[in-house]
Amino acid sequence: MRTILSYAIVLCSLALVTGCATTSAPKTPPSAAKNMVVTAYCKCGKCCNWKRSWLGRPVIAKGKYKGHAKKVGITASGTKAKVGTIAADTNKYPFGTVMYVPGYGYGRVEDRGSAIQGEHIDLYFRTHKQALKWGRVNTKVSIWLTRPPRPSRSPSRRPPLVVLPTHADYQQKETLRQVRKRFAELR
Repeated sequence: MRTILSYAIVLCSLALVTGCATTSAPKTPPSAAKNMVVTAYCKCGKCCNWKRSWLGRPVIAKGKYKGHAKKVGITASGTKAKVGTIAADTNKYPFGTVMYVPGYGYGRVEDRGSAIQGEHIDLYFRTHKQALKWGRVNTKVSIWLTRPPRPSRSPSRRPPLVVLPTHADYQQKETLRQVRKRFAELR
């Protein structure tokens, strides 16, 4: 019993010394430091817009994809959400960007959200109570970009339009070989 208690004390003290977030500090100086709005979230239905269906499965609660299946606790980058996960505008801060938030520690951008735009980030916490306790904070955040943000897509860079055969093409009783030949000519 004493050994279990001593292990628990060591683990708790280690957690307190290392800080809240799990991502380690980069060895290079930060790319930038910006004043940002910092909010918090957890994996509950209130924070992540999900509820249980009548079958007991998690589904999206509101919006365009209402009723579609929801993977609870999985980020937009496909990783499992944990302390140190940050949701950000991925047009400005791509996945993998490391950030230091005073009072939270180091974290990595692995998620995004519809309300997270521009200079606003969302920090992951284990419980809803911890997320509410953090609240909404304006603070200076140090940023280590892993790669430059992707440029916005301009209309001139759109892929070429491909015209596919329609139902009317098949009503003319063309053979499959003739349709393929016409389609090859269109490309």
